Amino acid sequence: MRHPEREEQLHRDLLALAPDYQLDSVTTRFGGLRIHLADRFDEAGEYDGGFMDDATALADAAETASEHTCELCGAPGRPRFRGDQHHTRITTVCETCRTYPSDLAASLPVTQRGA
Repeated sequence: MRHPEREEQLHRDLLALAPDYQLDSVTTRFGGLRIHLADRFDEAGEYDGGFMDDATALADAAETASEHTCELCGAPGRPRFRGDQHHTRITTVCETCRTYPSDLAASLPVTQRGA
């Protein structure tokens, strides 16, 4: 994920639901996060549908927030096409950070991005 404070909040929320939760993967696609949770089973070996419903709602909210938050500085942003004739990708950036060249923006520490 791109914003530690949001990562930590999602982690705390998932821990509150189930201390043994697991993520299958966290990826980016079309300028936003995609969070894939591992199936969870209760003590009797039954699929824990209640956990999955609640955890999926939290993951969906985090994914939606990532599509409206600049990857570089955390300000409000939107998905935009970035790159050149050899490689184009969609990233979520704000008005300020969209002017950074992609290679420079990737190398900036979070505290310097969008400043």
